[in-house]
Amino acid sequence: MWEHLVEEAVRRGRVTALTCASKLLISGDLEGTVQVLKWNGDEAELTSTALHDGAVTDVAVVELAEGGALVYSGGQDGRVRLWAADREPLATAVAERECAVTALAASLTEAGVALAIGWADGLVEYSVTGSDTSVRYFRPGPPVRALSVLRGGVVLIGTDESLICVEPS
Repeated sequence: MWEHLVEEAVRRGRVTALTCASKLLISGDLEGTVQVLKWNGDEAELTSTALHDGAVTDVAVVELAEGGALVYSGGQDGRVRLWAADREPLATAVAERECAVTALAASLTEAGVALAIGWADGLVEYSVTGSDTSVRYFRPGPPVRALSVLRGGVVLIGTDESLICVEPS
């Protein structure tokens, strides 16, 4: 199954971002298009949409308890877009700044969906949908290269120089 999905993603364009979940493979390309390939038994079902002006820099997916999935994409255009794989993307970006997105991570937590965004200027933005807390910001110093949000909401931040663990409170 995975070999077929990867072959299909590569066939469709120059892949710049990639993630997976259960039976989904999500990829982004140089042209700003995000593709979701869903394995349906014998074949892959493709959903593709142009979401960014310029390359997609990272993608993240959150599987929901009811069987759906939320797909996040970040781009060189400084936008983070959100869509459910079986619906149209939201009309506006969920986050936008004047610099590129360098890393994305999302996870389903007890409080809601946690989203961490790494920006080209070194800022990390953290928010949880459905929570009363506001967006939190952290600047680790060096540019952020990788992010991960663990189920408890802990954020791992990878830079060229270090791995940082932050527990938003």
